[in-house]
Amino acid sequence: ENKTTIKRLTYILCLIGLILIYSASNIVCLDKYNDSFYYLKRQAIFFFIGLFLMKITSGIDYHILLKKANNVLIISSI
Repeated sequence: ENKTTIKRLTYILCLIGLILIYSASNIVCLDKYNDSFYYLKRQAIFFFIGLFLMKITSGIDYHILLKKANNVLIISSI
């Protein structure tokens, strides 16, 4: 139940973000790119990539990730 609530809240916040991006950039994009949806389309692509990655990573047992956390931290700091 808590997982579902967190996922729904994540989706809602992302959709609100997409709306805000469109609202803030539609006139600039229409002037610069002749497409008022330019930034919205780009952000939507990354939104769906993020959803796909979230679906994959949510299925991974976090105990496995916990064992490799130090190695990932060292690699990410390089």
